[in-house]
Amino acid sequence: MFILQLGPLSLNGPLLLLLWFGASGYAVVRASGIGEEAKERIRSALLGGGILWLLVWKTSLLWLDPQGVLAHPSSLLYLDGGTTGRYAATGIAVVYAAFRWRDSPRLLASGAAALVLYAASGAFAMQLGYAALGRPEFAPATAAAAALATGVWFAVRHAWRRAATVRKAAIESAVWVVAAALLLGVAAEAADVYEARVRESAAGVGSAAGQLAPDVELTLPDGATAPLSAYRGRPVFVNFWASWCPPCRAEMPSLQRLHETFDARGVAVLAVNMATTEARPDAGERYLAERGFTMPAVSDASGEAKRAFRVRAYPTSFAIDADGVIVGRYEGAMHYRAMAEELERLLSPSTAERRERP
Repeated sequence: MFILQLGPLSLNGPLLLLLWFGASGYAVVRASGIGEEAKERIRSALLGGGILWLLVWKTSLLWLDPQGVLAHPSSLLYLDGGTTGRYAATGIAVVYAAFRWRDSPRLLASGAAALVLYAASGAFAMQLGYAALGRPEFAPATAAAAALATGVWFAVRHAWRRAATVRKAAIESAVWVVAAALLLGVAAEAADVYEARVRESAAGVGSAAGQLAPDVELTLPDGATAPLSAYRGRPVFVNFWASWCPPCRAEMPSLQRLHETFDARGVAVLAVNMATTEARPDAGERYLAERGFTMPAVSDASGEAKRAFRVRAYPTSFAIDADGVIVGRYEGAMHYRAMAEELERLLSPSTAERRERP
């Protein structure tokens, strides 16, 4: 996840790109002429499915962590169900569209073709969005997804022109949609490989994955200072936050839960308050104490850590391995499930083996 920071305003980058994805896909389908005989039904189903997708994705936290949401309702504004929520939202949106087109084989065939074109054009638009935001590391996956899905669309459009029965249309639609999903999965795997190579090629000290974390001085509650390297030998999850930042506050219960779960497993969870952005130097410490949070609270009293880690959005978190190497950078509020998944990967034997491989 990443955040677009406009002064004090934090914008959810993935949400903006998903809205861009949906708007672009819908515009291309509208201009393509697919299903002219029932274009309004196809377009309305795609538009309704897109809105339903966003609603399910954002509210999936209700069933993934109902107790957490009930205890902190504001978390729904800044957090979501992550990968699980996206899969659930996609499944529900596809079922919704199929239900809307169920009464006609021609409509089902045209609708499925429109759905694949929607995904292909949306993926291509998202690639342009990533490039415009200066995040080229995402471009290979989105480019491959757009190319593969577009190829599938041309194939299905040719096949669906022959669809004459509900059964035939349903079978062909299912086959090609599954094929598109598999191809997109291949693209995602390629992105993972690309990301791993980027990490391997990174060198020196910096704030990117694969680089050695800057050895900054952190201020302890008693006023003493300690270098980040003091935690060398154990994994560290570093979270930069501020007490005035709503997404930071929404994330705090998840950070506390992360500390309670992983402290016994040797992971240090550090809440680094960006003191230079606060109204008073002890604002972060007071905020945590008043709400009963017990994770290790340190501060960046001089702003050195914020500059060294190139913190542009609030909150920003880093997963750092026992050797002091950054293995993940996460901009924006994260739910406990997403944090825990990252730490589980960090602690897994396979991850350690990959880091040790020459």
